[in-house]
Parts: sequence; C-alpha cells; structure tokens
Amino acid sequence: MLKNKMCVTRWVLAMVALHVAVVHSWDIAIGVKDQLIFYTNGIKTSSINLISQNPTSLVYDELHNMMLYVDKQNNNDAVCGYDLSSKDNKCFIKRNGRNIQGLAFDPVTEIIFFTDTKEKSINWFSLKPGCNNNVYGNLLIKSDSKIPADIAVDSCGGYIYWTYKEGPIERARFNGSERKVEFSNSWSQFSIFVDQQIKKLFYFDVCNSCTNNNGWLQYRRFNDSSTYVYLSNFYGTQCRSKVLTVSKDYVYWKNSTGSYDSIWQLSKTAKQYVEPKEINKIYDDKILGIVANYKIQDQAKGLEDCEALSSLIPKLTVPPGYTGEQTNVSACDNYCFNGNCSFNGEGIPKCRCNAGYSGQRCEINVCYNYCLNDGECSLNEEDEPTCQCAGDHAGVRCETGTSDTPPSTPPTNALAKRNLTINDLLSSWRKSNSKMYLTVEV
Repeated sequence: MLKNKMCVTRWVLAMVALHVAVVHSWDIAIGVKDQLIFYTNGIKTSSINLISQNPTSLVYDELHNMMLYVDKQNNNDAVCGYDLSSKDNKCFIKRNGRNIQGLAFDPVTEIIFFTDTKEKSINWFSLKPGCNNNVYGNLLIKSDSKIPADIAVDSCGGYIYWTYKEGPIERARFNGSERKVEFSNSWSQFSIFVDQQIKKLFYFDVCNSCTNNNGWLQYRRFNDSSTYVYLSNFYGTQCRSKVLTVSKDYVYWKNSTGSYDSIWQLSKTAKQYVEPKEINKIYDDKILGIVANYKIQDQAKGLEDCEALSSLIPKLTVPPGYTGEQTNVSACDNYCFNGNCSFNGEGIPKCRCNAGYSGQRCEINVCYNYCLNDGECSLNEEDEPTCQCAGDHAGVRCETGTSDTPPSTPPTNALAKRNLTINDLLSSWRKSNSKMYLTVEV
C-alpha cells in the first residue's frame, strides 16, 4: 500500500537529451520515433531529440514542467521523463522485460501510475523526495486473468481509472482500496482520459470481433451508467484509436491510414456525429503518443470540491524564481543592476549590492549628487561616500564655503528669461552656496 511507504529520492538511468528548440508554449505534443514535437494552433513550433526510442503514452507533468513517456526501445520498456526546463532526460523505472501500456500522473501526490500487460498489473512510482521506490515500480493491483490497458487519474476525487484489452472499466483509490467496476463491457476500451473539470470519462469503445470493425468515441459522466457517443465508424478507423488526449476545449486522437498518420480534433461541446477536423498529417513517422497541454488551473477552475488540485495553482502560475508561463527565464535575469541576485524563501528575487550602490535593485549610485559644489566623491574603507571638496568649500558634503554670505541683492530675473533646464537650475544652486534666488516674470 502507498500509505505504508517511506521516501528517499532515487533517480535511475540518468541521461542527457539533445536539445533542438526551447519549448515555451504549446497546445499539443506528439511522440514519433526518437522525438517530441510540439504544436500551437496546429503549427509545429519546436521539437526535442531524445536518446530514448519510440516514446509512447505521453503525459505532461505540469508540476515539474516535465514530459513523461514510456520508452519502447527494443520492446523492453522503461518510464522516462524529459525536463522542459533543465533539458535533462531521466528514466525512473528500469527495464525488466515489461510491456507498459498506459501511463498517468497525479500532481497532488506526485505519483506515476502505469499498467503492465505482461504482469497483468497496475503499478506506481513516486516523484516525491523521500519515497522508497522500487526501481522497477511498486505493485498496486494484480489481475488474475484480464489484461489492463490504459490508465487515467482523477486528482480531485483521488481515483485511478483503467481499461482492459477486453472487459470493463474499473476504478480504485490511489492506494488500491475501494476497487469497483465502473461499468461492464465485453469490448475493448483502448484509451481513456479523465476530465476532472466536467467530470467525464472519455474513451474509445472498440468491437474487435465485429465484421465491420466498429468503433465509437464516447464519454460517460462520473457515477453514471449513461453513455454519450461523439462519433462512430462513419469516418473510418479513426474511431479505433489507441492514442487519445483531452484539453480545455478539445478531444484529440490519432488516426492511421496506409500512407500517413494524422491528428484529429473535436470540440468537447460538439453534438453527436459532428465531423471532426484533421489538423496535422505526419508522413515520415508513426505517431506513437499524443498529449494536450491541459493546465491544472483550467482543470480545477471553479471546483469547490477540488482543494488539493487548486492548491497547486500558485506554484504553477509563476514558478519560484521564474517569470511568465512555465518559461526558462529566471526572475533574477537582469534584475540587479549592480549586484548579485538570489531568491528568498518565498521565491522572490533579492539583490546584494556591490560597493557604492544601494536600492532594491542596486540602481542607486551612493556617490550620485552626494558631494556639492564640485566636490569629488569616493568610498572609504566602510564603503561609505566621502567628499574631497574643491576651492573654498568644506563640510561632509562640501556644502559650506569660507564665506557663506548670500549675494547682497537677489539675482535678477535674467535666469528666468532663458530656457532653463533642471541642470541649469541645479548648477546655479550649487554656485550660490546651495542657495538660489530666482525671480520669474509672468
């Protein structure tokens, strides 16, 4: 059981990935061969070359800004993650002759869940510091006969949902307790996605034994036996996809033809049997996985019964020490003008100023305008400003003269008849022993 486990951080099979482009914002990402490719509004924006091969079952871990995936290299699977900030590739679960089909991540508990079709099991691995993980994953649920397929997480309710290659959809608590059949079906639910915001299960329901290879894209509400069908096989094999993801507004999936793979999109509010939109075609490679950038803030928005997920939002909107939306731009970059920047315990940048500078961002030169009457400023051994006065002036700031007597008569308004600048006025003030008389005619 998860609750009985102690924790120690353990990263295994650490690898460095080749970085092709910086990932800033994206709508969806796909896995092909040895790459992750990112798209915004259907347009490719960046890509990442992986040392790993055949990345499937993509999951975005927004908490750590990391793309999780199953490495299918040589049909000997590992669970890995590409850190979009540090550009490092790490594998958390070693290869052990496994066949990992489904992958899910709960940001509240920081647990990875995955299905193993060879072992007929559901397993977990914690990313939290201090977890005493098994490097091959920790067993959660063992099935005697049925083969588990895809898996999804409901972070608000604290449940995992999983499908079988043939059979029902089941659910259980994160620790494996309260296991129950969500609904029974003798067909195959290849893929499943939990939408916590609208409390729905999205999945493909496929009849492998049917002569016309029937398939349906459909959803069910939590704790509801009614099924809503989006699409049937009216549009061909795209309704038999093993690759499915959901965003704030859309459902995405992969469709394969003889010459290319494509990504299809359908609004979550679409009516039944509305024709979907094909947004991308991939001719050179097979699409192995797909994931949408469904922000935790959007998933938890307005949900009063999802405090655990909502509590993560402040950490994600502006990560400590960073600016913008999950960018790699540190808030310390160019923050201190004349000093060194660091972060306090709340992730706020603070400056340690160089000698001779002060201010919140070390923007103030302590010698600026410190010495009056043309005095020369320098720093003493305590880095405090001192003045070497010119002419007959004296004082800490050269503010007094040997004859500190004002002019016998106030200056005429000759100065006022010129186009004066602030510098003119300050210069006149200094030359009159820090006292200036100005008459302006109106």
